[in-house]
This record gives sequence, C-alpha cells and structure tokens, in this order.
Amino acid sequence: MPKSKRRFLTAFVAFSLCSSPLLAQPLELDGTYGTPAGCAVINGERSIPDGKVRALGPEKALVDEAICTITGLTDPIAENGKTIWDANVVCEAGHEEAESGTLRISLQDDKKSVDIKVLDGAGPKGKLNLCQ
Repeated sequence: MPKSKRRFLTAFVAFSLCSSPLLAQPLELDGTYGTPAGCAVINGERSIPDGKVRALGPEKALVDEAICTITGLTDPIAENGKTIWDANVVCEAGHEEAESGTLRISLQDDKKSVDIKVLDGAGPKGKLNLCQ
C-alpha cells in the first residue's frame, strides 16, 4: 500500500473509530479488537504487516479500506461463556456506494477476543484479538 494512502487511511480510521455514531448504542467493549494489520492501522504504526486489515471498536469496524458504522444493536445475550450482539452496519469505502449488513458479534468472557459472523450483506468476519 502506498505511504500516502496508508497515512490517510490511518488518520481516517483513528478518527472514525473514536467518533460517536448518531443512531446506535456502542458495543460494551473495553478496547479495539483486530488482526495484526488492523491493530497496526488503529495504533498508527508506520509499518503495517501483511494480511487482512480488520478491526472492531465500540462504534465502528474497519474492513480493508471500508469503515462500517454500527447503526443498530440488540441487547447483549450471555451464552456459553460469551456475550453476543447482533449489529446492523453500514459500510462505506471512498466513493463507492454504501453497503448494509448484519453481524453477530461474540465477545469471549475473558475479553481477549471477539468472533464476528456476517449474517447478511457486508462487514468484517473472523476472530479478532484485543489490540495492544
């Protein structure tokens, strides 16, 4: 990824994950979760490791170059050592048309990782570890 694009993406992501959405209650997370590349972007590191850029904060998610805003959230359900939410998201990347999606977000009770499944449409998926 070119340096200028990486810098813009880093600044945009950091701002976006810290700003509040207008419509939804934030997820009850104590930090940001991500892949190694996603955590590097969030932390503003100059060297971004290879791999998928995925991150999840209390109000937004990052999928490669798209920012997904959480627009709706179910009440949390405690089940099998996890806290589970279903979240509606709207993902936007640059000048592309926004895509909607529904995610199932499962926070492990030890709060070291989340698992995300895409139930419908767009959004991040997979296991994300707590960023350091």
